[in-house]
Amino acid sequence: MRDRIFENNRISRILDDAIANDGIWVAYQPQIDVETGEIHGYEALMRLKNSKVSPAQFIPIAEETGQIIKIDRILTEKVVRQMAEWREHGIPLYKVSINYSYSQVSDIHYVDFLEELLKRYNIPPELICIEITESLFISNKEAVSKLLNEFVKRGISLALDDFGTGYSSLSYLTFLPINVVKIDKSLVDNYLSNEKGDFIKNIVRLVHSLAMKLTVEGVEHQWQNEKLKTFHCDYIQGYYYSKPISGAEIEDFNRKFRSIG
Repeated sequence: MRDRIFENNRISRILDDAIANDGIWVAYQPQIDVETGEIHGYEALMRLKNSKVSPAQFIPIAEETGQIIKIDRILTEKVVRQMAEWREHGIPLYKVSINYSYSQVSDIHYVDFLEELLKRYNIPPELICIEITESLFISNKEAVSKLLNEFVKRGISLALDDFGTGYSSLSYLTFLPINVVKIDKSLVDNYLSNEKGDFIKNIVRLVHSLAMKLTVEGVEHQWQNEKLKTFHCDYIQGYYYSKPISGAEIEDFNRKFRSIG
């Protein structure tokens, strides 16, 4: 326990330094439209410039300490500014997904902050998707539902991340203003085999029956990609197409991907 406290404090100090000294950068992982084979969008993923501490390590600590509020505001501004830069360089804009932590619910002005950024850089709100997980509803379902409706009112779409990994995901689909459902790598690895593939296929059918789209994360192999096509899932994200890359690398990826297509 003492070692864990020491390590958490060490990582918290690293985060303080990153917040104060522009030590946060954004990686983008492409999402591909299964039907058209074209780029659908990107997921924005935060990274630390001067530390090998992974997001899996620092994000839970940032949520616990409240540092996640400042970090996510920094990430959000970097994303919107990057989109404006892509446009200046002649790169077509696609939707970018930003992860929203349950700890951010206390940041009551985040929606206004995001809206002001979009206006400042002249980025259409429909090009932003906020990704949430069901952990967001642990504290106050009524307040969270109101918050999500505020995003929708501003023209910002919503995605439910990590579907199927919690015990009550299905109930949320019936009342949340969700546009996209995402299933992660663990379900792909465990259920996409020949013997269990119907599990994924049934999730696709369920999501489509609710007039929503489905994104599958963690796709690494061609056989996975081909099978998901036969299941008619909507979007694919994973190393099969690209690892998370920088904004500058996205420009190269975009040009090469369009030339291949």
